[in-house]
Amino acid sequence: MPTTSDAYNVEAPVPSVYVTTEYAKWNPVTTNADYQKILKAFPELAELKKDQHIKQGGELPVLVTPSNIDLTDGFKFSVQTLNDGVIDGITVSNPQKGLSDNWEISGIYMYSRSASAEDCYWTLQVEQELDGNNYITTKDKPAALVVENANGKVVKTPFAYTIYAPQEITNNVDIFAGDKAKFSSEIDLLSPADENSKAPIYFVNEYKGKYIITLANQLQVEKYGLSIKDGHKLVIANPGNETEISVDVNVIALGLNGKTDSDKVTVKIENSISATGSLSSKDNVVLSTTKVSNNISTIGQYIQWNFEELGFTTATQKDTFLKASKKNIVLVDKDNREIEYTFDVVDAQGASTTDYSKAKTIRFILPSADVLPGDYKIILTAENSTTVVYKTETTMNVSNPSVDTMFKLASGYTENGVMQAVGTVSGNVVSFELVNGIVVPAYASLVEYVDLNHSAYNESDGSDSWGSVNWINGANLNVAPEGVRTSEGTNHLYKKRNIRAVYSLFGNADNKVNFDFEVEVKSAVYSSEPTTVVTIDGTKLTLDSKKTSVDIASITKAVLAAGTKAGTEYNLFTVPGGQRTDSYTNYTDVSSISATSGEVYVTDANGLPIEIELEDMKNFGFSADAIIDASSSNPSQKYYLVRNTTAGEYQGVISYGELFMSLLVGGYYENVNGTAGSDGKDGYKRTDKKAEGDAATLLSLFEKYSAKIKYNSVGKVTVNVPAKSYSTEYLKANSVVEFTNKLEAEKYAALNGTTLSRDFKTGVDIPEGQVKVSLQIVIKDNWGMTMKVPFEAVIKQ
Repeated sequence: MPTTSDAYNVEAPVPSVYVTTEYAKWNPVTTNADYQKILKAFPELAELKKDQHIKQGGELPVLVTPSNIDLTDGFKFSVQTLNDGVIDGITVSNPQKGLSDNWEISGIYMYSRSASAEDCYWTLQVEQELDGNNYITTKDKPAALVVENANGKVVKTPFAYTIYAPQEITNNVDIFAGDKAKFSSEIDLLSPADENSKAPIYFVNEYKGKYIITLANQLQVEKYGLSIKDGHKLVIANPGNETEISVDVNVIALGLNGKTDSDKVTVKIENSISATGSLSSKDNVVLSTTKVSNNISTIGQYIQWNFEELGFTTATQKDTFLKASKKNIVLVDKDNREIEYTFDVVDAQGASTTDYSKAKTIRFILPSADVLPGDYKIILTAENSTTVVYKTETTMNVSNPSVDTMFKLASGYTENGVMQAVGTVSGNVVSFELVNGIVVPAYASLVEYVDLNHSAYNESDGSDSWGSVNWINGANLNVAPEGVRTSEGTNHLYKKRNIRAVYSLFGNADNKVNFDFEVEVKSAVYSSEPTTVVTIDGTKLTLDSKKTSVDIASITKAVLAAGTKAGTEYNLFTVPGGQRTDSYTNYTDVSSISATSGEVYVTDANGLPIEIELEDMKNFGFSADAIIDASSSNPSQKYYLVRNTTAGEYQGVISYGELFMSLLVGGYYENVNGTAGSDGKDGYKRTDKKAEGDAATLLSLFEKYSAKIKYNSVGKVTVNVPAKSYSTEYLKANSVVEFTNKLEAEKYAALNGTTLSRDFKTGVDIPEGQVKVSLQIVIKDNWGMTMKVPFEAVIKQ
């Protein structure tokens, strides 16, 4: 910080200021014509003596505040270093308001050419004495400027000034042509167009300010309306529509040693098109996920503007722009990183054109891989060679597509918006490949998966253990089976976990997005509604004096409850194998009774004919008169199921024989006679064929009335039962059949493995002739879940 007083303070304009001085011996060639021209322009040179030391530079800039301080009003100046104090032999004096043209500032170092008086700048002159043969300096160490006002108030700058020994100039002056100038109302021929270029004309070893610049080509003067102002400023009154203007000038320069140089220099001026338009901003560019077009395979899109937005007013301007040899778009991001593209001008059909009468659209291809979401500056430039003929700027905001439109949970792995992870079990780990549960577009690449609950736990006080285990292992979700104790407890399945998938887009590793979702780990076997996934044939669960036992395993079917294989059958039990005898009813051998009228009626177990219910008469084909009679309060007769069609009142009515044969021929039943091990008798069983329409009606009638009929014979078939094991892929152990109330159930039945037997204990009474016994199948799976499937068996007296 600068040292201050109550009245004023002083500081160096920048942290480091280098003060240098040049000198040379004055030795002009006075008879030289160029010198004579210089002498005429600067008559004060006549006062200089031969071999006189001519010096320039030695200027020390300082910033003084407040602005009303006048350093010419009795102020004194000196310099001091940190180690040596005030340096005798270096005099600082002659304050001048503002900065001279000799200074430039670059970065933290000062070399600046100019500054306004309003900025409180002053320039002091430095004089250095000789100490022997050497000039006194600050010895390459920075010094502070000490300023004392008339009242004795002293202030100092920081140690910012390094004063070097004066350098003798022995070489003659040289004139050089520099870089192109940019068109303006006044072009300073001695100033560069920008900080990275050289002035159109510059000197080496010159005597500052001693030069003559004149126009050299009268044709150019008349064509462009040229003139020179203030000795070094070129004025072009009529630039026209030319993109590059060449102006010839004669230059005479005087060196610090009095020698002169002269040269003709061609100054080139870039003349951009003057237009009133500007490109509209692109406020919400969403990166494309598709190809630019059928002909361009790049994932990206056209960014485009109407040609009229450029604001050209003449055909010449349009033609010059369209025929520029280089048409560039440069995107500049927040870090000043530049990406360059070539833009095109197309007609209404999208074809490139250089015909200004057809030009409709300016466009360039923005590959989605090139940019990140954010704000960009767009610079559009048209150039011929190195001449800029048109330049304009606008802005663009870029965003990624919505995450929900890019990524989705796979339908086969999703329930109520939550990923269902079944996975596989190995030891104490349930492992699921997350990639199987997410639909990922081709332009996205996985970076990583993150367990958000674990991340939240790491940022918490640890009071809640949920999240203490990281469920992510590379590309897999790894979870302990239910019941296995971890730091999170023993309950791991059927709980929602928050997971994040991180993807990079379009092959750009820096363009990352997060897809967050919930996942629930499930058992492939377990269901909260066990009877929906394990079914037991209830028709086989009645035991009586004729059928005294049943193998529960043989009448049980289990299917997977969850996962992509849901509905697939698996084995609950280990079956040793062997043979069993299956019985099939012979539906053609029915009991019947003949009436005196000649009708033969199908009978039930009591030998009585089976009456057809009123609601079924129409489907059996009875006449309207018969249906009306049956529905009256005092019907004339009852109507029964006949074995075969007869004449009379049963003419046209479907008989039992016709009903069954239509189902047999239709493929809804099949004859099992002839199967290996058969006793030779006919037997029939229902096929898997689904009945629809009239066939469904007939099947319903048959199943309803066949349950009432007494059949005289059955066919028995011996079936080879292959040995099979319970499905170890899914189950931890062989499933177990057990009584739910063992003490009560064992009064009537016994269990031997999966075989249930009718087994009355001595003295057991069954007043109603039958009793229901409750059982369950206990299933333990590899996911640590236990499922109990309840069912009942009927034990008859």
